[in-house]
Amino acid sequence: MPLIYTLVFLLSIVHGQISDYTDKLFFKVNDEDFEHVSGVLRKEDYTFVSQIISGIYVFQKRGLTGKLSKKDLQSIKSYDDKIQTVEQVRRWQIQPTSNGLTGGNHGDPGSKYGMGIGDAWNLGVTGENVTLGVLDVGVDIAHPYLKDNIALQLSWNYDSNNSDVSPGYQHSYKEMLQSQDHGTNICGLLSANSNENATCAKGVAFQAKLAIMKVAHLDVKIGVFADDDNIARGLAHIANTISIYVNAFTYNNTFRNLDFATAAVLEQGTRSGREGKGSLFVFPSAKIGGGLENNLHTIVVSGVDSNGSVPASVDSNAAVLTSALAHGFSLMTRGMTTTTGTNPETKCTEKFGGTSASTAFLSGILALVLQANPDISWRDVMHIIVQSSEHESLMSESSNFTPNAAGKYFHAMFGFGLINAGKAVTLARTWTPVGNMFAVTGTHQSQR
Repeated sequence: MPLIYTLVFLLSIVHGQISDYTDKLFFKVNDEDFEHVSGVLRKEDYTFVSQIISGIYVFQKRGLTGKLSKKDLQSIKSYDDKIQTVEQVRRWQIQPTSNGLTGGNHGDPGSKYGMGIGDAWNLGVTGENVTLGVLDVGVDIAHPYLKDNIALQLSWNYDSNNSDVSPGYQHSYKEMLQSQDHGTNICGLLSANSNENATCAKGVAFQAKLAIMKVAHLDVKIGVFADDDNIARGLAHIANTISIYVNAFTYNNTFRNLDFATAAVLEQGTRSGREGKGSLFVFPSAKIGGGLENNLHTIVVSGVDSNGSVPASVDSNAAVLTSALAHGFSLMTRGMTTTTGTNPETKCTEKFGGTSASTAFLSGILALVLQANPDISWRDVMHIIVQSSEHESLMSESSNFTPNAAGKYFHAMFGFGLINAGKAVTLARTWTPVGNMFAVTGTHQSQR
């Protein structure tokens, strides 16, 4: 059974009132040297926190405040020659980038979903036997349209290190509810199994299962925030069974470097994840130069507005591979309905959209693709995405696509165009595997 972990909380990560740097540090140490180094660090008053992947560990230094200088980090590294690299774990305040609109359509979405989703359903794929994991601020696990599809045994709270993945709604702080509801909103677009009389629409992969990974924390004084090590742990979660990590979070500042631990997780995932076929890491488009998007091992999705226009929140980004709808179920509609934990009467909301929705839509479509052919590699999926993205239907923006050297039309904000689920599923079923990727840096060539 292919497992797709959709780490989806398209939340912009911004500098806030909390410290950008924590009292935790990443250490790169060979596994056979871990016990020795751990003993050395204990003498320096460090406490072991967790292992990210092989060779990368997190330790905490009680009482540490503020940013460590390069000299400080070098001093820590010099504790023992078995320590290869040290980096301070950063903390990021996060807020939703979803900008909901009223006026969504109701009922069964089969007749109104765009992006070829209805065509894909007609081909017999619904997400069955596929599990999507949602890395977010928590999800309403008792929601009537979600509870049957949520796999609690596969879920985990990385922020508190326990099994409670509920968002813990703070109804007394209404300004926080949109952020806390984000994971529940995402899950509805992914895999809501609503009936035809429901206000909420069905999810794209409505027979898929959901695993919830909670990595963010709410503080009513400062908002929602996440630590780099929790994000990295979520990205590395059961990599041999996860198929897709769809990460709907992004940094709000330009040219934000990626910590070495998360970078290593991404690379290892594409090398050995999904039982050697390579994990898929999907991220939303962000400001240029972001370390999560500007990485060979990630798939970047942008948002398309109604009538094919560019949403106000979308920036030019050469890392974008494809796009999905941001403010409607089709190019001709504006507004969408999805699940919510804050409306006890209808259990649904129309106040959701933006690149959060785009990330969820692409995630669900990729679940359909992997149901159609679970044996394709991460590179195969990237090629399928390119070949199944369309630009002719994007109306006023279609003329702004230009061919690249391979003859594929590309847009500065939309990548290769709007993803078509029916075309992607059709391609996947008869796909011939592509060759290895060659990465060339200077005069050194390595085969992947």
